[in-house]
Amino acid sequence: MYLLSPLSQKAASLPPPEEQESTNRGPVLGADIMQAIWADMAQTVLPSWVGAALKNWGTAKGGSSVPIIGRKKELLFNITYLVMSIRAANHKETNVDVSRTYDFYISKYITGVATLFRENSIHPLQHSAFHIGKNLRDFGPGHSRGAQFYERYIHYLQSLNLNMKFGEMEATMMNATGRAANLKALITDNPEIRSHVSEAIKVYERGTTRDSRGIRLAQMLDPNDTHFDLESQSRWGSLSAEERQLLQSYLQTKHGETFQLEDWMASGAMMDQITIAGVRYTQPGVLKRDQDSHIIFVIPGTDQPAPGKILKIFQFWYSTPSGTEYKGTYLIVDQFSTNPTLDIDDPYRKHPALFGYLCNVTPLATGIIEADHVRSHFALTPRQYNGEDFMHVYPMSRVNHEFWWQDGEHENENLNEEEESETED
Repeated sequence: MYLLSPLSQKAASLPPPEEQESTNRGPVLGADIMQAIWADMAQTVLPSWVGAALKNWGTAKGGSSVPIIGRKKELLFNITYLVMSIRAANHKETNVDVSRTYDFYISKYITGVATLFRENSIHPLQHSAFHIGKNLRDFGPGHSRGAQFYERYIHYLQSLNLNMKFGEMEATMMNATGRAANLKALITDNPEIRSHVSEAIKVYERGTTRDSRGIRLAQMLDPNDTHFDLESQSRWGSLSAEERQLLQSYLQTKHGETFQLEDWMASGAMMDQITIAGVRYTQPGVLKRDQDSHIIFVIPGTDQPAPGKILKIFQFWYSTPSGTEYKGTYLIVDQFSTNPTLDIDDPYRKHPALFGYLCNVTPLATGIIEADHVRSHFALTPRQYNGEDFMHVYPMSRVNHEFWWQDGEHENENLNEEEESETED
């Protein structure tokens, strides 16, 4: 109930609806602002797991624009609070801090709605949003109790051959699953049968590990998963002299300066894409706009995160002089500077958790990282100031709340002070 207190206090301080000045003043964003928004949307490169907003939002077909004369900044912050609460609610991992982050932002959003649109009532859907934080604490992340399992099971049921004999579903399911289980046990445990049907086994295994509406994609592309098939998901290739030097520099940092790559250590299993913690990452060219190539990673040997772009993914085996053998998945990445030189202050960095930050488009360095250095994707939007090109980086994690580029648990109530003190341009 503590979540309702700010909203209740705000509502109690407002005059009766009949005495309130109307905030419905018609759509006033204007064609110039909408054109700029649409242009940014067209250029923004989102991770493949993020659905883009309607291209024509703000029009009669895409939904009317909202009345915000003199309140553009307030509405911007308010909508951003909603975005932050949605992000917290949709992570694949959650904890008490994440749930309270959700509570914090959804409370600020609903309170803002009550302030910005005083004559409008709070709807049941908005009220129900207050319960999501408690659900996260009580039941865990949303995907574990959503409809995904039922969708997958429906697909499984649709794939069963019923021979048009409806009403015999239970027996049909038992027979189908029993045959599949018996066949798998037979070819797994009987070497003689495997030797006779080796080609058929390859076809069978490809069928059982294929991506069926995304069901097994995360397992198929995870080098650490038992379902990962190196032969089908990679190709043997050589590293260039420059790439080999990058790898040696990284391994020397890891194992000591005396470590040297042998001549035979110049090849590896090249992969177009992998999954890390269930999220897909790709090298350029796999997707049309390289959506899954833009990453936030931790610089090796530090705890400092940085934006970058994946150039190559490969698996590599080697042994140290002591005889210890290693196998790892490595990424060659371009690292971008997080401190671009601007003639103006970066307006986004005042609240980087909410709005991201600007970076130079020219890479600061090229290096090698391991898969466990990767933290998340980021959304990229080209920007230009005084004729110079930059890119706007907005970190987007599908898994957890670990990395949001913010100081402290939340952006906290200092935002209110800054919102009130700042004036519109």
